[in-house]
Amino acid sequence: MGSPTSAALFIRADASAQIGTGHVMRMLALAQAWQRAGAGPVVFLCAQLPAALADRLRSEPCTVVELPQAATPADDARATLAAIGNYFQLSDVWLVADGYHFGGEFQQVIKAEGVRLLVMDDNGENADYVCDLVLNQNIHADEKFYARRAAHTRLLLGTRHVLLRKEFLAVERRRDIPTVARRLLVTMGGADPGNMTGMILDGLAQWSPEEGELCVVLGGSNPRADELERQARALPWSKVRVRRNATNMPELIRWADMAVTAGGSTCWELCLLGLPMLVISIAENQRALVQALGAAGAAVVVGQAGEVKSGELVRQLAALSADAGRRQTLSAAAQRVVDGWGAERVVAALRGEELFLRPATMEDAERLWRWANDPLTRAVSFRQDPIPWDTHVAWLQSKLAHDRVQMLMAETGTGLIGVIRFELEAPPSAVVSVTLAPEARGRGWGAKLIVQGTHRFAAVTGTTEVHAFIKPDNRASVVAFERAGYGPADETVMAGAPALQRVWRQS
Repeated sequence: MGSPTSAALFIRADASAQIGTGHVMRMLALAQAWQRAGAGPVVFLCAQLPAALADRLRSEPCTVVELPQAATPADDARATLAAIGNYFQLSDVWLVADGYHFGGEFQQVIKAEGVRLLVMDDNGENADYVCDLVLNQNIHADEKFYARRAAHTRLLLGTRHVLLRKEFLAVERRRDIPTVARRLLVTMGGADPGNMTGMILDGLAQWSPEEGELCVVLGGSNPRADELERQARALPWSKVRVRRNATNMPELIRWADMAVTAGGSTCWELCLLGLPMLVISIAENQRALVQALGAAGAAVVVGQAGEVKSGELVRQLAALSADAGRRQTLSAAAQRVVDGWGAERVVAALRGEELFLRPATMEDAERLWRWANDPLTRAVSFRQDPIPWDTHVAWLQSKLAHDRVQMLMAETGTGLIGVIRFELEAPPSAVVSVTLAPEARGRGWGAKLIVQGTHRFAAVTGTTEVHAFIKPDNRASVVAFERAGYGPADETVMAGAPALQRVWRQS
Protein backbone atom coordinates (compact mmCIF):
# COMPACT_ATOMS: atom_id res chain seq x y z
CA MET A 1 0.00 0.00 0.00
CA GLY A 2 1.25 3.48 -0.81
CA SER A 3 0.72 6.77 0.92
CA PRO A 4 -2.36 8.90 0.28
CA THR A 5 -2.03 11.19 -2.70
CA SER A 6 -0.22 14.44 -1.87
CA ALA A 7 -0.67 17.64 -3.83
CA ALA A 8 -0.54 21.37 -3.55
CA LEU A 9 -3.82 23.04 -2.60
CA PHE A 10 -4.73 26.24 -4.47
CA ILE A 11 -7.68 28.23 -3.16
CA ARG A 12 -9.50 30.77 -5.33
CA ALA A 13 -11.52 33.15 -3.12
CA ASP A 14 -12.02 36.89 -2.76
CA ALA A 15 -12.99 39.31 0.02
CA SER A 16 -14.20 42.90 -0.16
CA ALA A 17 -16.76 45.22 1.42
CA GLN A 18 -19.33 43.94 -1.08
CA ILE A 19 -18.42 40.25 -0.91
CA GLY A 20 -17.51 40.02 2.77
CA THR A 21 -14.81 37.84 4.28
CA GLY A 22 -16.87 34.67 4.72
CA HIS A 23 -15.55 32.83 1.65
CA VAL A 24 -11.91 33.41 2.58
CA MET A 25 -12.37 32.57 6.26
CA ARG A 26 -14.01 29.21 5.62
CA MET A 27 -11.31 28.47 3.05
CA LEU A 28 -8.79 29.24 5.77
CA ALA A 29 -10.38 26.44 7.80
CA LEU A 30 -9.86 24.06 4.87
CA ALA A 31 -6.24 25.24 4.47
CA GLN A 32 -5.57 24.57 8.17
CA ALA A 33 -6.98 21.03 7.92
CA TRP A 34 -4.90 20.38 4.81
CA GLN A 35 -1.79 21.43 6.72
CA ARG A 36 -2.75 19.36 9.78
CA ALA A 37 -2.87 16.33 7.50
CA GLY A 38 0.62 17.09 6.17
CA ALA A 39 -0.88 17.07 2.69
CA GLY A 40 1.25 19.77 1.05
CA PRO A 41 1.55 23.53 0.56
CA VAL A 42 -1.41 25.95 0.34
CA VAL A 43 -1.63 28.93 -2.03
CA PHE A 44 -4.47 31.49 -1.94
CA LEU A 45 -5.30 33.15 -5.27
CA CYS A 46 -7.27 36.35 -4.64
CA ALA A 47 -8.44 39.16 -6.90
CA GLN A 48 -9.65 41.20 -3.91
CA LEU A 49 -8.21 40.85 -0.42
CA PRO A 50 -7.74 43.39 2.39
CA ALA A 51 -4.14 43.69 3.59
CA ALA A 52 -4.97 42.56 7.12
CA LEU A 53 -6.62 39.39 5.85
CA ALA A 54 -3.68 38.69 3.53
CA ASP A 55 -1.36 38.96 6.54
CA ARG A 56 -3.57 36.53 8.45
CA LEU A 57 -3.31 33.97 5.66
CA ARG A 58 0.46 34.32 5.45
CA SER A 59 0.76 33.72 9.19
CA GLU A 60 -0.73 30.21 8.87
CA PRO A 61 1.56 29.96 6.80
CA CYS A 62 0.01 30.12 3.33
CA THR A 63 1.26 31.78 0.16
CA VAL A 64 -0.94 34.62 -1.10
CA VAL A 65 -0.98 35.59 -4.79
CA GLU A 66 -2.88 38.62 -6.03
CA LEU A 67 -4.81 38.15 -9.27
CA PRO A 68 -6.18 40.89 -11.54
CA GLN A 69 -9.94 41.33 -11.58
CA ALA A 70 -11.18 39.52 -14.68
CA ALA A 71 -13.86 40.67 -17.11
CA THR A 72 -15.40 37.20 -17.55
CA PRO A 73 -15.36 33.87 -15.71
CA ALA A 74 -13.32 32.37 -18.54
CA ASP A 75 -10.72 35.12 -18.17
CA ASP A 76 -10.68 34.50 -14.43
CA ALA A 77 -10.08 30.79 -15.04
CA ARG A 78 -7.21 31.48 -17.43
CA ALA A 79 -5.57 33.87 -14.95
CA THR A 80 -6.00 31.24 -12.24
CA LEU A 81 -4.37 28.55 -14.38
CA ALA A 82 -1.47 30.86 -15.22
CA ALA A 83 -0.89 31.59 -11.53
CA ILE A 84 -0.94 27.87 -10.65
CA GLY A 85 1.48 27.13 -13.47
CA ASN A 86 4.02 29.49 -11.95
CA TYR A 87 4.33 27.12 -8.99
CA PHE A 88 3.37 23.56 -9.97
CA GLN A 89 2.41 21.27 -12.81
CA LEU A 90 -1.34 21.59 -13.31
CA SER A 91 -1.80 17.85 -12.82
CA ASP A 92 -0.17 18.02 -9.37
CA VAL A 93 -2.69 20.32 -7.67
CA TRP A 94 -6.19 20.64 -6.32
CA LEU A 95 -8.01 23.92 -6.95
CA VAL A 96 -10.83 24.90 -4.59
CA ALA A 97 -13.04 27.79 -5.74
CA ASP A 98 -15.36 29.55 -3.31
CA GLY A 99 -17.52 32.40 -4.59
CA TYR A 100 -20.61 33.24 -6.58
CA HIS A 101 -18.83 33.55 -9.93
CA PHE A 102 -17.26 30.10 -10.38
CA GLY A 103 -20.00 28.57 -12.49
CA GLY A 104 -20.02 26.37 -15.57
CA GLU A 105 -17.88 28.65 -17.76
CA PHE A 106 -15.12 28.90 -15.13
CA GLN A 107 -15.27 25.17 -14.45
CA GLN A 108 -15.08 24.21 -18.14
CA VAL A 109 -11.85 26.14 -18.67
CA ILE A 110 -10.23 24.72 -15.53
CA LYS A 111 -11.19 21.11 -16.24
CA ALA A 112 -10.04 21.36 -19.87
CA GLU A 113 -6.49 21.68 -18.51
CA GLY A 114 -6.80 18.59 -16.29
CA VAL A 115 -6.82 20.38 -12.94
CA ARG A 116 -8.70 18.66 -10.13
CA LEU A 117 -11.42 21.09 -9.03
CA LEU A 118 -13.71 21.45 -6.02
CA VAL A 119 -16.38 24.17 -6.14
CA MET A 120 -18.02 25.49 -2.97
CA ASP A 121 -21.70 26.04 -3.72
CA ASP A 122 -24.24 27.02 -1.06
CA ASN A 123 -27.58 26.80 -2.86
CA GLY A 124 -27.18 25.12 -6.23
CA GLU A 125 -26.68 28.50 -7.85
CA ASN A 126 -24.92 27.33 -11.04
CA ALA A 127 -26.69 25.81 -14.00
CA ASP A 128 -24.05 23.18 -14.80
CA TYR A 129 -21.30 21.44 -12.84
CA VAL A 130 -18.29 19.74 -14.43
CA CYS A 131 -15.97 19.99 -11.41
CA ASP A 132 -14.73 16.89 -9.59
CA LEU A 133 -16.36 17.76 -6.26
CA VAL A 134 -19.17 20.08 -5.18
CA LEU A 135 -19.16 21.07 -1.51
CA ASN A 136 -22.36 22.37 0.07
CA GLN A 137 -21.95 22.45 3.85
CA ASN A 138 -25.45 23.72 4.59
CA ILE A 139 -28.10 21.97 6.63
CA HIS A 140 -30.53 22.27 3.72
CA ALA A 141 -28.11 20.91 1.08
CA ASP A 142 -29.88 18.60 -1.37
CA GLU A 143 -28.74 16.44 -4.28
CA LYS A 144 -31.54 17.87 -6.41
CA PHE A 145 -29.68 21.22 -6.51
CA TYR A 146 -27.11 19.53 -8.74
CA ALA A 147 -29.20 17.59 -11.24
CA ARG A 148 -27.18 19.08 -14.12
CA ARG A 149 -23.78 17.72 -13.16
CA ALA A 150 -21.25 15.62 -15.03
CA ALA A 151 -21.12 11.88 -14.41
CA HIS A 152 -17.76 12.21 -12.63
CA THR A 153 -18.89 15.02 -10.31
CA ARG A 154 -19.22 13.88 -6.68
CA LEU A 155 -21.21 15.70 -3.99
CA LEU A 156 -20.15 16.52 -0.43
CA LEU A 157 -23.40 17.65 1.17
CA GLY A 158 -24.56 18.70 4.60
CA THR A 159 -23.22 19.87 7.91
CA ARG A 160 -20.88 16.87 8.25
CA HIS A 161 -18.68 19.00 5.99
CA VAL A 162 -18.91 22.36 7.78
CA LEU A 163 -15.53 24.12 7.61
CA LEU A 164 -14.48 25.56 10.98
CA ARG A 165 -11.14 27.15 11.81
CA LYS A 166 -8.74 25.52 14.23
CA GLU A 167 -9.37 28.07 17.00
CA PHE A 168 -12.92 26.71 17.35
CA LEU A 169 -11.75 23.11 17.59
CA ALA A 170 -9.53 23.92 20.58
CA VAL A 171 -12.38 25.32 22.71
CA GLU A 172 -14.30 23.43 25.42
CA ARG A 173 -17.67 22.45 23.92
CA ARG A 174 -19.55 21.52 27.08
CA ARG A 175 -21.88 24.38 28.00
CA ASP A 176 -23.47 25.23 31.35
CA ILE A 177 -26.98 26.66 30.98
CA PRO A 178 -27.74 29.32 33.64
CA THR A 179 -31.20 29.72 35.13
CA VAL A 180 -31.42 33.20 33.57
CA ALA A 181 -29.45 34.19 30.47
CA ARG A 182 -27.74 37.50 31.26
CA ARG A 183 -24.96 37.62 28.66
CA LEU A 184 -26.04 38.43 25.11
CA LEU A 185 -23.88 38.32 21.97
CA VAL A 186 -25.04 40.26 18.89
CA THR A 187 -23.27 39.52 15.59
CA MET A 188 -24.78 40.33 12.20
CA GLY A 189 -21.97 39.64 9.76
CA GLY A 190 -19.26 41.62 8.05
CA ALA A 191 -21.16 44.47 6.39
CA ASP A 192 -24.74 44.23 7.74
CA PRO A 193 -26.10 46.21 4.77
CA GLY A 194 -29.62 46.47 6.21
CA ASN A 195 -28.32 47.73 9.58
CA MET A 196 -30.02 44.98 11.53
CA THR A 197 -27.56 45.69 14.34
CA GLY A 198 -29.10 49.14 14.74
CA MET A 199 -32.60 47.66 14.88
CA ILE A 200 -31.51 45.18 17.54
CA LEU A 201 -29.89 47.92 19.62
CA ASP A 202 -33.11 49.94 19.40
CA GLY A 203 -34.93 47.02 20.99
CA LEU A 204 -32.27 46.49 23.66
CA ALA A 205 -32.79 50.09 24.76
CA GLN A 206 -36.20 48.93 25.99
CA TRP A 207 -35.17 45.65 27.64
CA SER A 208 -32.30 43.97 29.41
CA PRO A 209 -32.11 41.14 31.96
CA GLU A 210 -31.13 42.10 35.50
CA GLU A 211 -27.35 42.66 35.57
CA GLY A 212 -27.36 42.09 31.82
CA GLU A 213 -24.10 42.12 29.86
CA LEU A 214 -23.94 42.80 26.14
CA CYS A 215 -21.24 42.21 23.52
CA VAL A 216 -21.80 43.65 20.03
CA VAL A 217 -19.53 42.37 17.25
CA LEU A 218 -19.16 44.67 14.24
CA GLY A 219 -17.66 43.37 11.02
CA GLY A 220 -14.62 45.07 9.55
CA SER A 221 -16.64 46.25 6.55
CA ASN A 222 -19.60 47.68 8.49
CA PRO A 223 -19.97 51.29 7.25
CA ARG A 224 -21.88 52.38 10.38
CA ALA A 225 -19.38 51.08 12.93
CA ASP A 226 -18.79 54.43 14.70
CA GLU A 227 -22.50 55.22 14.93
CA LEU A 228 -23.36 51.71 16.17
CA GLU A 229 -20.66 51.79 18.83
CA ARG A 230 -22.06 55.05 20.21
CA GLN A 231 -25.58 53.58 20.14
CA ALA A 232 -24.47 50.45 21.98
CA ARG A 233 -22.55 52.27 24.68
CA ALA A 234 -25.59 54.43 25.45
CA LEU A 235 -27.72 51.38 26.33
CA PRO A 236 -28.90 50.92 29.93
CA TRP A 237 -27.21 47.51 30.30
CA SER A 238 -24.91 46.77 33.25
CA LYS A 239 -21.96 46.15 30.95
CA VAL A 240 -21.51 46.78 27.22
CA ARG A 241 -18.61 45.71 25.03
CA VAL A 242 -18.15 46.49 21.34
CA ARG A 243 -15.70 44.45 19.27
CA ARG A 244 -14.77 45.48 15.76
CA ASN A 245 -13.51 42.80 13.38
CA ALA A 246 -13.21 40.44 16.35
CA THR A 247 -10.44 37.85 16.25
CA ASN A 248 -11.52 36.05 19.44
CA MET A 249 -14.95 34.74 18.43
CA PRO A 250 -14.54 31.38 20.21
CA GLU A 251 -13.92 33.24 23.47
CA LEU A 252 -16.94 35.50 22.93
CA ILE A 253 -19.21 32.57 22.09
CA ARG A 254 -18.08 30.71 25.21
CA TRP A 255 -18.72 33.86 27.28
CA ALA A 256 -22.29 34.40 26.06
CA ASP A 257 -25.50 32.79 27.34
CA MET A 258 -27.41 33.42 24.10
CA ALA A 259 -26.94 35.22 20.78
CA VAL A 260 -28.73 37.13 18.05
CA THR A 261 -27.06 36.40 14.73
CA ALA A 262 -27.43 36.60 10.98
CA GLY A 263 -27.99 33.40 9.04
CA GLY A 264 -24.44 33.02 7.76
CA SER A 265 -21.43 30.88 8.62
CA THR A 266 -21.37 32.20 12.20
CA CYS A 267 -24.34 29.89 12.83
CA TRP A 268 -22.04 26.88 12.48
CA GLU A 269 -19.65 28.30 15.07
CA LEU A 270 -22.54 28.86 17.47
CA CYS A 271 -23.83 25.34 16.82
CA LEU A 272 -20.47 23.75 17.55
CA LEU A 273 -20.20 25.52 20.90
CA GLY A 274 -23.87 25.01 21.75
CA LEU A 275 -24.85 28.66 22.15
CA PRO A 276 -28.66 29.16 22.07
CA MET A 277 -29.39 31.54 19.21
CA LEU A 278 -32.05 33.71 17.64
CA VAL A 279 -31.42 33.96 13.89
CA ILE A 280 -32.38 36.63 11.36
CA SER A 281 -32.06 36.14 7.59
CA ILE A 282 -30.30 39.25 6.30
CA ALA A 283 -30.11 38.04 2.68
CA GLU A 284 -32.36 35.95 0.47
CA ASN A 285 -29.74 33.20 0.18
CA GLN A 286 -29.84 32.76 3.97
CA ARG A 287 -33.56 32.04 4.15
CA ALA A 288 -33.37 28.29 3.53
CA LEU A 289 -30.50 27.84 6.00
CA VAL A 290 -32.34 29.72 8.74
CA GLN A 291 -35.57 27.80 8.23
CA ALA A 292 -33.70 24.49 8.32
CA LEU A 293 -31.96 25.42 11.58
CA GLY A 294 -35.35 26.21 13.06
CA ALA A 295 -36.80 22.93 11.83
CA ALA A 296 -33.90 21.06 13.45
CA GLY A 297 -34.66 22.74 16.78
CA ALA A 298 -31.22 24.34 16.75
CA ALA A 299 -32.32 28.00 16.62
CA VAL A 300 -35.19 30.39 17.22
CA VAL A 301 -36.14 31.85 13.83
CA VAL A 302 -36.92 35.55 14.19
CA GLY A 303 -37.62 36.27 10.53
CA GLN A 304 -36.33 38.07 7.45
CA ALA A 305 -34.50 41.39 7.51
CA GLY A 306 -36.90 44.22 6.77
CA GLU A 307 -39.79 42.31 8.30
CA VAL A 308 -38.46 41.88 11.84
CA LYS A 309 -39.66 44.47 14.39
CA SER A 310 -37.57 45.35 17.41
CA GLY A 311 -40.50 44.80 19.75
CA GLU A 312 -41.06 41.22 18.59
CA LEU A 313 -37.33 40.50 18.80
CA VAL A 314 -37.22 41.77 22.39
CA ARG A 315 -40.26 39.67 23.30
CA GLN A 316 -38.51 36.54 22.03
CA LEU A 317 -35.25 37.50 23.74
CA ALA A 318 -36.96 38.02 27.07
CA ALA A 319 -38.79 34.70 26.80
CA LEU A 320 -35.63 32.79 25.94
CA SER A 321 -33.61 34.53 28.64
CA ALA A 322 -36.04 33.26 31.28
CA ASP A 323 -36.46 29.72 29.90
CA ALA A 324 -33.43 27.58 30.84
CA GLY A 325 -35.12 24.41 29.66
CA ARG A 326 -35.64 25.73 26.16
CA ARG A 327 -32.07 27.02 26.00
CA GLN A 328 -30.79 23.59 27.03
CA THR A 329 -32.85 21.97 24.27
CA LEU A 330 -31.60 24.47 21.67
CA SER A 331 -27.99 23.96 22.76
CA ALA A 332 -28.17 20.17 22.53
CA ALA A 333 -29.88 20.28 19.12
CA ALA A 334 -27.32 22.74 17.76
CA GLN A 335 -24.41 20.54 18.78
CA ARG A 336 -26.01 17.60 16.98
CA VAL A 337 -25.93 19.66 13.77
CA VAL A 338 -22.15 20.34 13.73
CA ASP A 339 -19.40 18.14 15.15
CA GLY A 340 -16.42 20.28 14.10
CA TRP A 341 -14.63 17.81 11.84
CA GLY A 342 -16.02 18.85 8.46
CA ALA A 343 -12.71 20.19 7.16
CA GLU A 344 -11.01 16.86 7.87
CA ARG A 345 -13.73 15.05 5.93
CA VAL A 346 -13.24 17.36 2.95
CA VAL A 347 -9.46 16.89 3.04
CA ALA A 348 -9.97 13.12 3.06
CA ALA A 349 -12.18 13.45 -0.04
CA LEU A 350 -9.58 15.64 -1.79
CA ARG A 351 -6.86 13.11 -1.06
CA GLY A 352 -8.93 10.15 -2.19
CA GLU A 353 -8.78 8.53 1.25
CA GLU A 354 -11.30 5.88 2.29
CA LEU A 355 -10.98 7.00 5.91
CA PHE A 356 -11.01 10.39 7.46
CA LEU A 357 -8.87 10.92 10.54
CA ARG A 358 -9.42 13.55 13.19
CA PRO A 359 -7.85 14.12 16.62
CA ALA A 360 -9.41 12.29 19.54
CA THR A 361 -11.04 14.39 22.27
CA MET A 362 -12.43 13.74 25.73
CA GLU A 363 -15.84 13.44 24.07
CA ASP A 364 -14.57 10.14 22.66
CA ALA A 365 -13.81 8.78 26.14
CA GLU A 366 -16.84 6.52 26.55
CA ARG A 367 -16.51 4.99 23.06
CA LEU A 368 -12.77 4.35 23.50
CA TRP A 369 -13.41 2.78 26.90
CA ARG A 370 -15.95 0.36 25.39
CA TRP A 371 -13.56 -0.57 22.58
CA ALA A 372 -10.66 -1.08 25.01
CA ASN A 373 -12.75 -3.35 27.26
CA ASP A 374 -14.08 -5.49 24.44
CA PRO A 375 -13.16 -9.10 25.36
CA LEU A 376 -11.13 -9.72 22.19
CA THR A 377 -9.26 -6.42 22.59
CA ARG A 378 -8.32 -7.35 26.15
CA ALA A 379 -7.29 -10.86 25.08
CA VAL A 380 -4.71 -9.57 22.59
CA SER A 381 -3.43 -6.79 24.86
CA PHE A 382 -0.25 -7.08 26.90
CA ARG A 383 -2.26 -6.10 29.99
CA GLN A 384 -5.50 -8.06 29.99
CA ASP A 385 -7.37 -6.92 33.10
CA PRO A 386 -10.54 -4.87 32.48
CA ILE A 387 -9.90 -1.12 32.60
CA PRO A 388 -11.89 0.84 35.22
CA TRP A 389 -13.64 3.97 33.95
CA ASP A 390 -11.75 6.38 36.23
CA THR A 391 -8.42 4.85 35.20
CA HIS A 392 -9.33 5.18 31.55
CA VAL A 393 -10.38 8.84 31.89
CA ALA A 394 -7.15 9.78 33.68
CA TRP A 395 -5.09 7.92 31.06
CA LEU A 396 -6.90 9.58 28.15
CA GLN A 397 -6.53 13.04 29.68
CA SER A 398 -2.80 12.52 30.07
CA LYS A 399 -2.38 11.27 26.49
CA LEU A 400 -4.38 14.12 24.95
CA ALA A 401 -2.40 16.68 26.95
CA HIS A 402 0.99 15.27 25.93
CA ASP A 403 2.70 17.01 23.00
CA ARG A 404 4.54 13.79 22.05
CA VAL A 405 1.33 11.80 21.59
CA GLN A 406 -1.04 11.92 18.62
CA MET A 407 -4.32 9.99 18.82
CA LEU A 408 -6.53 9.90 15.74
CA MET A 409 -10.10 8.67 15.42
CA ALA A 410 -10.93 6.95 12.11
CA GLU A 411 -14.30 7.30 10.37
CA THR A 412 -15.87 5.92 7.23
CA GLY A 413 -19.09 7.10 5.64
CA THR A 414 -21.04 4.97 8.11
CA GLY A 415 -19.33 6.00 11.34
CA LEU A 416 -16.27 5.57 13.55
CA ILE A 417 -14.31 2.34 13.06
CA GLY A 418 -11.17 2.68 15.18
CA VAL A 419 -8.36 4.69 16.72
CA ILE A 420 -4.62 4.86 16.06
CA ARG A 421 -2.15 6.30 18.57
CA PHE A 422 1.46 7.37 18.02
CA GLU A 423 3.93 8.20 20.78
CA LEU A 424 7.24 9.84 19.91
CA GLU A 425 10.21 8.29 21.61
CA ALA A 426 13.68 9.49 20.66
CA PRO A 427 12.86 11.47 17.50
CA PRO A 428 12.59 10.57 14.71
CA SER A 429 11.27 7.26 16.13
CA ALA A 430 7.75 6.50 17.40
CA VAL A 431 5.56 3.65 18.68
CA VAL A 432 2.11 2.92 17.24
CA SER A 433 -0.98 1.27 18.72
CA VAL A 434 -4.27 0.48 16.94
CA THR A 435 -7.73 -0.49 18.21
CA LEU A 436 -10.62 -1.34 15.90
CA ALA A 437 -14.27 -1.19 16.85
CA PRO A 438 -15.61 -4.73 17.23
CA GLU A 439 -18.01 -4.24 14.31
CA ALA A 440 -15.14 -3.13 12.01
CA ARG A 441 -13.00 -6.28 12.36
CA GLY A 442 -12.38 -8.62 9.47
CA ARG A 443 -13.09 -6.02 6.78
CA GLY A 444 -9.56 -4.83 5.97
CA TRP A 445 -9.84 -1.54 7.86
CA GLY A 446 -6.86 -2.24 10.12
CA ALA A 447 -4.23 -2.11 7.37
CA LYS A 448 -5.87 0.92 5.74
CA LEU A 449 -5.93 2.78 9.07
CA ILE A 450 -2.27 1.94 9.73
CA VAL A 451 -1.19 3.13 6.26
CA GLN A 452 -3.12 6.37 6.38
CA GLY A 453 -2.30 7.15 10.00
CA THR A 454 1.40 6.40 9.62
CA HIS A 455 1.89 8.54 6.54
CA ARG A 456 -0.07 11.40 8.08
CA PHE A 457 1.90 11.21 11.34
CA ALA A 458 5.22 11.06 9.49
CA ALA A 459 4.30 14.00 7.25
CA VAL A 460 3.31 16.18 10.20
CA THR A 461 6.11 15.26 12.63
CA GLY A 462 9.01 14.31 10.39
CA THR A 463 9.12 10.82 11.94
CA THR A 464 11.05 8.33 9.78
CA GLU A 465 10.64 5.14 11.85
CA VAL A 466 7.58 3.70 13.62
CA HIS A 467 7.59 0.54 15.78
CA ALA A 468 4.65 -1.78 16.50
CA PHE A 469 4.71 -4.40 19.28
CA ILE A 470 2.30 -7.32 18.91
CA LYS A 471 1.46 -10.42 20.94
CA PRO A 472 2.62 -13.51 19.01
CA ASP A 473 -0.89 -15.02 18.98
CA ASN A 474 -2.47 -11.83 17.53
CA ARG A 475 -2.25 -12.98 13.93
CA ALA A 476 -4.77 -10.44 12.61
CA SER A 477 -2.66 -7.54 13.88
CA VAL A 478 0.55 -9.02 12.46
CA VAL A 479 -1.08 -9.34 9.03
CA ALA A 480 -2.50 -5.79 9.16
CA PHE A 481 0.87 -4.22 9.98
CA GLU A 482 2.69 -6.26 7.33
CA ARG A 483 0.12 -5.27 4.69
CA ALA A 484 0.66 -1.67 5.76
CA GLY A 485 4.38 -1.90 4.98
CA TYR A 486 5.76 -2.70 8.43
CA GLY A 487 8.66 -5.17 8.16
CA PRO A 488 9.91 -7.70 10.74
CA ALA A 489 12.39 -6.72 13.45
CA ASP A 490 13.88 -8.33 16.54
CA GLU A 491 11.48 -9.95 18.99
CA THR A 492 11.35 -8.33 22.40
CA VAL A 493 9.45 -8.31 25.68
CA MET A 494 6.49 -6.08 26.62
CA ALA A 495 4.93 -6.04 30.11
CA GLY A 496 6.88 -9.22 30.89
CA ALA A 497 5.53 -11.11 27.88
CA PRO A 498 7.11 -12.02 24.51
CA ALA A 499 6.35 -9.53 21.74
CA LEU A 500 6.80 -9.50 18.00
CA GLN A 501 8.10 -6.26 16.55
CA ARG A 502 7.23 -4.74 13.19
CA VAL A 503 8.86 -1.54 11.90
CA TRP A 504 7.91 1.01 9.26
CA ARG A 505 10.72 3.13 7.82
CA GLN A 506 10.43 6.15 5.56
CA SER A 507 11.57 5.12 2.11
